[in-house]
Amino acid sequence: MNNNLAFKESDQAILVVDSPAINYSKAEEYWIKLFSMAKKRIRLSTPYFSITEALWKQIFIAIKCGVEVEIFFPGLPDKKIVYNVGIKELKELEEKGVKIYLYNDHFLHSKFGTIDENIGWMGTNNFDSRSMFAQYETMDIISGQSVKKLNEIFDNYKRKSTLLSSTKLGNVKYGRIKKIIYKIIKPLI
Repeated sequence: MNNNLAFKESDQAILVVDSPAINYSKAEEYWIKLFSMAKKRIRLSTPYFSITEALWKQIFIAIKCGVEVEIFFPGLPDKKIVYNVGIKELKELEEKGVKIYLYNDHFLHSKFGTIDENIGWMGTNNFDSRSMFAQYETMDIISGQSVKKLNEIFDNYKRKSTLLSSTKLGNVKYGRIKKIIYKIIKPLI
């Protein structure tokens, strides 16, 4: 597989910059808009997952509209508490119909996604509040042939992944106290 993401002449890109100096997240704003445009499939890869209520709702709306949603997440944690918060949220999305893939080859640190076959993004943004509201982050939103390359990477990830529901993590039950603790620390993650 050729992972060369060199842009073609027909490709287009816009740069999105987030900063704690602004009082909202441009990445969140664009993701909500992109998710609302999806007709068939949303795919995303992130090492950390702790999304805002607005993103949660938009993913849920996409599922209700028949859009397939696939999220690729590390099968190997780097920060245990942050990882557990992500798994808890991903399990909740899985119960709503999202396909959660745990990547098993090595720690997955890629941050990109695609909408159908025609729009994609890549950058430094994680799918968490800290990345959206408290850090300097950049993301390119692209269209054109490069999106096909991103989907090829997802296809490769899928071959090296396991569905969350078929793992031990997929069967972990979170007690009331853990749920409360995770809810309290979520904005800090």
